Amino acid sequence: MSFDTHEEIIEIYLKKVNLKSVGELNDQNSFNIIKTAYKDFRDEKLPFDDFSTLGEYLFNKLSSNTVKSSNFGLILLEIAELSDYIRIWNNNDLINLTSSLINIDEYFKNH
Repeated sequence: MSFDTHEEIIEIYLKKVNLKSVGELNDQNSFNIIKTAYKDFRDEKLPFDDFSTLGEYLFNKLSSNTVKSSNFGLILLEIAELSDYIRIWNNNDLINLTSSLINIDEYFKNH
């Protein structure tokens, strides 16, 4: 499954968590969406860039700066930055990519 826009990605995941529109998004629904997407990403059903795009989209939809700076907000931001690490590609980016993937995996193991 590969998408052209963030709208296409979010529409698929809204349906997967039984939401009808973006207007129904809240912080809990965003968590449910990204957790579902993470499982698809891990199962190689969601491409790397689409997972990253979805993280960025959901981060921007969070309800407040308090939530954006929470552990959940920071994980969404880390997911959003994944695509950047593979585009620039130097030794630090490889370290950051590896570290981010470990952090994301640990977060979802605990939530």
